[in-house]
Amino acid sequence: MAKEELIECSSCGEKFPPEEIYYGDEGCPSEGEPICENCLDGDEPIATFYFSGREEEPIFISEYRNDTLNCPDLPFFKVRWISTGGWRGYYEAESDDYEKVHSDCILSFSEDAEELKKFDEAVEKALKELGIPFCKAFCRTSNIFSCGYDLFVEKDSKEKVEGLIKELKEQFRDPYRFYSTALTGKDPKDLDEKDKKFVRGSLFIKLGFSPEQAIKIVNLLDSLKNEGNK
Repeated sequence: MAKEELIECSSCGEKFPPEEIYYGDEGCPSEGEPICENCLDGDEPIATFYFSGREEEPIFISEYRNDTLNCPDLPFFKVRWISTGGWRGYYEAESDDYEKVHSDCILSFSEDAEELKKFDEAVEKALKELGIPFCKAFCRTSNIFSCGYDLFVEKDSKEKVEGLIKELKEQFRDPYRFYSTALTGKDPKDLDEKDKKFVRGSLFIKLGFSPEQAIKIVNLLDSLKNEGNK
């Protein structure tokens, strides 16, 4: 009698009989990958979804389980891992039925996070008054102090809300505040001159300048500013 072939759990690496193995759901980062029962029990959510009209019933997607598959009245969502180098990266939610109209990041314990909360409250109120269904997705990142925030609406409603989103972004989503906070971990009011130079220099690097060129440009701008103040 042939010996039963054991299957290796993609999470812990241990081997188990086929009847003790499960497989990652469709739409999960580890879709189709084998996992044992113990690891499945410890499989924590990587994305949390809140649908309009069901705000008190969050829906979860983990590395191996996708709860949107069990809710036929809700759109199907999938989540994938986006690597930004090494162990760093973030999870991103996608759907064929809903369109992303705003993508952001919650910088915990910051002024920017408070402004994002105001944006979220304003856009939710407006969409509910307009009767437009929406979904908010909160996805984990490799940084424990930040979390992704994505707003989705039905594809047919995207053009209807673009103007609204743009206006609310101008009111609540200051790109410099977000960038400087993400880069330094400080609110803009707490930045010293060294921090400000660092932020400005990094912006020039993002524009394609080398670090050496960015330093020269920042120093040159400071010199011109000082001369103008004399």
